[in-house]
Amino acid sequence: MLNAKVEFIGELIEELQAELSEIGINRTEAEEQLLQLQTQAELQQEILNRRQRELDDKIERRYEIMRQIERLSDRINEISSLLSRFELLKDHYQIDLERLAAIEESGSLFVHLEITPCPLCGALPDEQHQVEVCDGDVESVVHAATAEIAKVEKLSLELDQTALDLRTEAEDLITQKEELNPEFQVLNQEIQEITSPLREAQNTFSEIIRHSSEMQRVIDSFNRIGQLQEKRSVLRIEADEPVNSVSPQIDLSSSVLDEFAQKVQHLLQAWDFPGSNRLHFDETLKDIVIGGQPRTSRGKGLRAITHAAMTIGLMEFCKDRNLSHPGFVVLDSPLLAYWKPEASEDRVILEGLNLKFRFYEYLANSCSDSQIIIIENEHPPLNITGRITSTTFTKNPNEGRYGFFPVPEQ
Repeated sequence: MLNAKVEFIGELIEELQAELSEIGINRTEAEEQLLQLQTQAELQQEILNRRQRELDDKIERRYEIMRQIERLSDRINEISSLLSRFELLKDHYQIDLERLAAIEESGSLFVHLEITPCPLCGALPDEQHQVEVCDGDVESVVHAATAEIAKVEKLSLELDQTALDLRTEAEDLITQKEELNPEFQVLNQEIQEITSPLREAQNTFSEIIRHSSEMQRVIDSFNRIGQLQEKRSVLRIEADEPVNSVSPQIDLSSSVLDEFAQKVQHLLQAWDFPGSNRLHFDETLKDIVIGGQPRTSRGKGLRAITHAAMTIGLMEFCKDRNLSHPGFVVLDSPLLAYWKPEASEDRVILEGLNLKFRFYEYLANSCSDSQIIIIENEHPPLNITGRITSTTFTKNPNEGRYGFFPVPEQ
């Protein structure tokens, strides 16, 4: 049952590794890209916020102007409607004045006519009561018409003054409206000019977020592979899976090996090792390839220093990822063979290089939290000895330390 689980987990690991191989990126590159994308996203978000605030301010100002224009237009339309009604009322007053003037004029003429039977009641002149007021009192009708004419004329004058005031107000409102229109048009143009870049910035931000999600998924896949590998190791232990001591089964993902190779490359470049700008891990050889040549194909001098780089690189690799490691390494003569190369091509390559100084300089500056024990017949550079713990084996019992093992007292 456990073996079946191990096999299933192995298939999951292979699937994830295949997906990562298609993407063609290692964990370190993914983390660096994610960090860069997050920084870009923050900057782009700041740009978006600034442009959005600018757009909101202009839209709010345009809305205020639009409300003012609407209020002015409503009042102008209201005044126009009132003036139309006043025109009708003016016509009505004119008709009333003409009617009253006719009554006044005809009544005045009627008063001077010869007394005859009343045209209304038919009473004879002798029987008419001239001192009494009746419906046929023409003089009273004329006076009433005159008074009504004066009243209507007053109302007409008041109507004219009101209409004049409304026309003056309408002209002022039209002027205000015309003054607002240019600003309204300018705001429309500015809003259009902001909207297009803002849309582009939003698209850019969305693209950054999409890439960030992709990089996060890649990192999650690396994390998932690590979890699955750890789970598989536990299951193998539980299943008491036999270990082949002659040829141990190595199960490391291509991404992990690539990250390890980058660590070794970083060390060799820091040490000024020739050809270290092109380096990768060959899964078939189970070793690194430098400048297109397998590490073991080099001479003894080059092999010694590259072996030291792999040993120290493994320690730093484990330390960076909180993996198990004793925290120290022991190197036996990594530079002696290097400075006395056995191959002619090594001798040509090593001429003029400053590797010895760079080697000790790196260890003194970058490995303060680790212990590196170097047994070497060549003395370190003088400007480095004060920054490291250096012990010289004199092979003289009376001077300094005789050798690695203490000499018994005589």
